[in-house]
Amino acid sequence: MPKELEERVTQLEAQMEHQAERVNDVRDAVSSLRQDMIHRFEQVDRRFEQVHEEMTRRFEQVDRRFEQVDRGFELMDRKMDRHVIWLVGVMTTGFIATMTALTRFVFR
Repeated sequence: MPKELEERVTQLEAQMEHQAERVNDVRDAVSSLRQDMIHRFEQVDRRFEQVHEEMTRRFEQVDRRFEQVDRGFELMDRKMDRHVIWLVGVMTTGFIATMTALTRFVFR
């Protein structure tokens, strides 16, 4: 019986060593997976930063273009103001000239 017990203990020790090796393999695999995940997350972070920088650059270009368009509208607005002032002046002058001519015609 003691011999059987020793064989059984030896067999259990062998199984425990095998299980310990498996646990160490799993631990190493998890550690490797963790390192791979950290590396991939760093890559994703860098890509997000690149996309953010590109979007920022594009929005700045759009903003500059809108500023150019706004300046064009401001120039056109000033030009239209000048034309309206000239038009009102010409119409007023024509009205005064017509009234003067009618007044001369009536009082002659």
